[in-house]
Amino acid sequence: MTIDEAKQEIPTIDAFADELCAYCHNDWYCSFWCETLRKAEKMFDRVQQAWARHDGDIVKVDRYIKGAKI
Repeated sequence: MTIDEAKQEIPTIDAFADELCAYCHNDWYCSFWCETLRKAEKMFDRVQQAWARHDGDIVKVDRYIKGAKI
């Protein structure tokens, strides 16, 4: 997937939040903006690049965000 395709799939942080929250589905606790989303918001350009690199695999992108240093 190219970076342009990734930007079409997740054009904003809100679109990415929808994808991540659908994957997470943490029923017992869900703050609207968890630590992962706060971190993703700060590095959204890198998130889009990771999305393209991993062909939209949310599990790999989530792991990338959690391991990234800001």
